[in-house]
Amino acid sequence: MSMTTPGAGPDAQTAAGELRQRMIQFALLASAFGLVLIAVYWLVGAPMSEDRGWTLAPAWARAIADVAWVGVLGGLVGAVLSPKLDDHRLVLASVVAVSGIGVIDVVRRTLGAEFGGVGSAISFLVIHSAAAALLPWRTQQALVPVGVWFLGSTLALALGEPARLLDSAGVIAVSLGAGVPGIVISAVRDAGSKEREADAGDAHRFHEVNQDLLDARRIHEGAFPEAIRRGSVQFTYVYEPMSQIGGDYLHAHVGGGASPTEPALSLVLLDVTGHGIAAALTVNRLHGELSRLYAEDPDLRPIDVLRALNKYVYLTLSEHSLFVTAFIMRADPSDNVLEYASAGHPPAFLRGSTGVIEELASTAMVLGALPDEEYMIDEGVHSLGPGDSIVAYTDGAIEVRGRDGEMLGIEGLRDVYRSGWADAKGRWPAAMVQAVERYREGESDDDTLVVELFRTLGGGVLSGGDGKA
Repeated sequence: MSMTTPGAGPDAQTAAGELRQRMIQFALLASAFGLVLIAVYWLVGAPMSEDRGWTLAPAWARAIADVAWVGVLGGLVGAVLSPKLDDHRLVLASVVAVSGIGVIDVVRRTLGAEFGGVGSAISFLVIHSAAAALLPWRTQQALVPVGVWFLGSTLALALGEPARLLDSAGVIAVSLGAGVPGIVISAVRDAGSKEREADAGDAHRFHEVNQDLLDARRIHEGAFPEAIRRGSVQFTYVYEPMSQIGGDYLHAHVGGGASPTEPALSLVLLDVTGHGIAAALTVNRLHGELSRLYAEDPDLRPIDVLRALNKYVYLTLSEHSLFVTAFIMRADPSDNVLEYASAGHPPAFLRGSTGVIEELASTAMVLGALPDEEYMIDEGVHSLGPGDSIVAYTDGAIEVRGRDGEMLGIEGLRDVYRSGWADAKGRWPAAMVQAVERYREGESDDDTLVVELFRTLGGGVLSGGDGKA
């Protein structure tokens, strides 16, 4: 289990037990250093002071200061052993302990049990630097003991402490200098920690955004219909977005027509300008509008759908520079008729049972370019007999570039359509997408959607609902 320690160290999380181990190491190191220093004070410092005529406090007073010095470290060890303190409180306890040691060192200097004002500075330098190196102190936390130490030293001078070997300014400078290494250690590690935390935050945000995109793609592709592979009129398609979500869309509706047993099949192929999230959000709005249109009138003709979509795009999307191309077709098996309308979309291919291919060209401008009263639409009508097939696609299928930098183009895709016959399973969409992939050099830079509507040679009952088989 990991524990978060806000403001307690450079790492956002400290492994359980690791901080306590470091604090025990620090306490042992500081205790060993302190005992050696106390012994030096008593065995060398005090005799030297007496020989040089320096005034010393009574031995009992100096002993109390030494006991307090050791007691602070003992209290720190007790805090480490306490299971009630979390990592944050333990780090605060270490800051308080080092600050306390600084105060005791000032007292010891005032009592005279050191080497002319230098010993206390050496003591604080070692203890403070060790704490900064071993413990996860922030720069602000490293500054606290230094501030306490400096104020204590300044107060002692103000109360008349002799400077001994150093003058007052020198003692203040030494007081400040003793804390510099620890502050530098904490600041360097703190800077690296913030960079790691920023990297970790970026990685976390990237993961969240990536997950959001995956969820958005699932919602986006969930709006696509299921292929219909039963009945006399069927359709299938292949969709390959260039990124996690794209701006191509296919809407299918089964309903209307002359025969109640074999209803008409309507397909709406859309291509929103741009890619990514903005295009996908636009697609979701258009999906809702199409669902509403067909729910209100299941027998809508392509020309009516195209006019309604243009009005919707012009009023709601064109101000954001979002436009849409569309190819809409409706096959009614009862009268062998195909109706279609195209708004600025690449031409679809109609292949008869004899293998002759015709292009179904655009019949109107791109959606959203003109208001409803200026929008002119021509509707195409074509016979659709058994064995006939219509392939529609988005521009990603024809704008793909090969090794020579040339686009596959409409003629290139038409050649694929002309080159043979659809396979029994994947039909033409799978074959065309495979041909596009073989032609492409490098990464895809556009979405690719290929749709095929076809009449079977046999009969059957067309089943399904709005876009579902």
